[in-house]
Amino acid sequence: MEANLKPGQRHINPKRTFYLDEDSWQILEIDHYDTDGKLWRYSEAPSVNYYEVPVFWSTLECHYDLKSSRYLVQGLDNQEQEYDFSFPATTDMFSPQALRQRGVE
Repeated sequence: MEANLKPGQRHINPKRTFYLDEDSWQILEIDHYDTDGKLWRYSEAPSVNYYEVPVFWSTLECHYDLKSSRYLVQGLDNQEQEYDFSFPATTDMFSPQALRQRGVE
């Protein structure tokens, strides 16, 4: 999906291209362009499918700045326990009334 800045607006990335997984609609990669239309940054989110849950989840996030030759990696968890997906969620927990009860407006 390509995102372009609206005329008359300002943003650090006037153009971005998002690459989505066709089944989950999660963003897996992003190309960030500068004001000259040149590729400036690149982001990726390697993901894994947890079939037993089922959920498709990113394992970490990597952001590369191609102009400054720097990068940032977030979410390294290879020393952590596996995710615990056993939270007992129900559909009524995601209603507008449930948000009001928690003080979220």
